Amino acid sequence: MFSLKGELVRPKYFLAAYWVSLCILTALCFVFSKADIHLTSNQWIGNPPVDQFFKMITLAGDGTVAFVLVAVLAVWRPRYAIWLLASIVLSTLLLWLFKYGFFSSNLRPCAWFSKECTSLKLVPGVKVHSLNSFPSGHATTVFGYCSLLAVMFTGNGIRLALLLFAWLVAYSRVHLSLHFLEDILAGSFLGVLSTLLCVHFLKIKDFRSPFQRFKNHSGN
Repeated sequence: MFSLKGELVRPKYFLAAYWVSLCILTALCFVFSKADIHLTSNQWIGNPPVDQFFKMITLAGDGTVAFVLVAVLAVWRPRYAIWLLASIVLSTLLLWLFKYGFFSSNLRPCAWFSKECTSLKLVPGVKVHSLNSFPSGHATTVFGYCSLLAVMFTGNGIRLALLLFAWLVAYSRVHLSLHFLEDILAGSFLGVLSTLLCVHFLKIKDFRSPFQRFKNHSGN
């Protein structure tokens, strides 16, 4: 049975807060239809500062950010770089399995509401898509690396800030009408699960990067 031990004990408050928020948001999906939830969110469209904020923060869910973080960690904390890279590979495989396999015909909000003859307000300059809505790749990415950073950093304040940041990035996909709420919830779960599995099962001892060794050697 999977249980928290070793490295995974440290971010227990991050994980506890994540599971609570995930359960609450999942309950909303059972109480209200995805159409009602999305149309409620869509009412916020048209406020320039809010629209611009979500247009910018959604970029943090791009895969490029995750790979840049891998490169930074490779210099700073190598084993965390390995864990993150493994998490990216695992979550990507799972994401493709669901997005382009089991749920390849799932419509994104614009296409779904167009089929229902309901128009949405859209944020100017955002390119929308029609298919492969479930799950959200951006949510998977941001929750993958934020949960890894929650393992690495100390301080529950930082960990809760990481969780809030991850939810904001994930929600940006709903605000921009690129995904439904259920899409980002599933994506967040894939990201967190992939990181937990990699940290739990990949036993990697802490070691210094070549940069750190060179720095220490030069200092001597």
